Amino acid sequence: MTQSSQKLACTGLQYSLGLVLIYECSRLIFWSGTARTHLPHLLVLAIAAVELVGAILFLIPRTVLLGGRLLLTAFVVAAVVHLLHGQADVGFLVIYAMAVLTIITR
Repeated sequence: MTQSSQKLACTGLQYSLGLVLIYECSRLIFWSGTARTHLPHLLVLAIAAVELVGAILFLIPRTVLLGGRLLLTAFVVAAVVHLLHGQADVGFLVIYAMAVLTIITR
């Protein structure tokens, strides 16, 4: 893989992940998505808000590292909360975290 194609792939991963996270967090915050999570409403809103800010910062070239760190923090907290509430389906958070790590370490 050439260096230009690697850069294009990383940029595509960065923007697709950022936009998906913005969409998903917005759904949780603005469209009453917390009713189906069975988690405390305020906790879900707080995690989603941090994740939303992180996702926005993740899309801005100068703030990718800060946004990535916020996202990783939100993913860890969300995974712990899910596990503590007996919800073991955190695989998507692991995949998101690995995608963020891929971008911020390039």
